[in-house]
Amino acid sequence: MKITIKTVAGRAFDMEVSPNLVVQELRKKIATEHQYEYEGLKLVVNGTVAQDEVTVKDTKMDETKFVVMVAKKQSVRAAQQEQRQKEKEREEKAKEKEKEARNVDAPKGPLNSMQLQGMMQLQGLMETKVRTMKDFVEILRFHGTVTEIRRMIQADQSVLRPILYQINHHAPQLLSLINQYQQEFLQIINEPVPKGSN
Repeated sequence: MKITIKTVAGRAFDMEVSPNLVVQELRKKIATEHQYEYEGLKLVVNGTVAQDEVTVKDTKMDETKFVVMVAKKQSVRAAQQEQRQKEKEREEKAKEKEKEARNVDAPKGPLNSMQLQGMMQLQGLMETKVRTMKDFVEILRFHGTVTEIRRMIQADQSVLRPILYQINHHAPQLLSLINQYQQEFLQIINEPVPKGSN
């Protein structure tokens, strides 16, 4: 339904609202959309201040009469702060959605979250330390997470492909290095893991 809100200063504006909307939500809607201070905003219907918990329908608001609003206009600073807060909330929601999408899209596989974290750390290490094939071999051979992966693959060769798929999703630059030094990688993977190695 459409209602007309009129301020004590004589300004009037129309709003589309549901008859089942409670007055408290209507006050918030007015404050947000028309930059009025929510605290102290009152709606007067037929000479009576509408109570927060009552619905629009129950206050007897109708399209043929106007509702008187008593409120202060937001200061420019307050309006800017509210706008910044809204933008921040939108950004946080967008980040949350992006994070959820990443989790949904992330391939399931043999590596747990700690091992994937280890692969991402290894990727960073490789980017700064690897200049030659020898650097690659030395870092890979003694990295704790790689040792765990060696054990897994040596126990079951079929996990190699899904592990590489997970690495590609979480640490693509690392997979590029593995592809570049494929022979050395496979050699390390097949080396016996010393007992007690982490």
